[in-house]
Amino acid sequence: MSGESVDDCAPQQLTFPVLTATVLHHISVLQTTHLADGGARLPEKPGGLEISFDVYQADAVATFRKNNPGKPYARMCISGFDEPVPDLCTLKRLSYQSGDVPLIFALVDHGDLSFYSFRDFTLPRDLGH
Repeated sequence: MSGESVDDCAPQQLTFPVLTATVLHHISVLQTTHLADGGARLPEKPGGLEISFDVYQADAVATFRKNNPGKPYARMCISGFDEPVPDLCTLKRLSYQSGDVPLIFALVDHGDLSFYSFRDFTLPRDLGH
């Protein structure tokens, strides 16, 4: 399309096949992002939510050494029900700190535990219409 947007082209100018995916890319409202993107630049908030501990699988106990524990199965953040919900900046920073290890949030409410995690996903595009 040589720098022209789809809106700038009159119908008679579109003599070449235009891929639907290309048009969707140009008119898309939402851009692809990942939770950890930009996490390295985000400042830590004093008293904010932090990674509380690493979780290791029980079947890996034979190879576990305190001075060289290996890669954790997950990283856990613990928060009370009465504490404020973490903002996007905090979620991005913690996700970046966790790296490729899944990050799990545990919410404690009067002895009841709820576990939450965030996963990257891609919204499907219906190109059939």
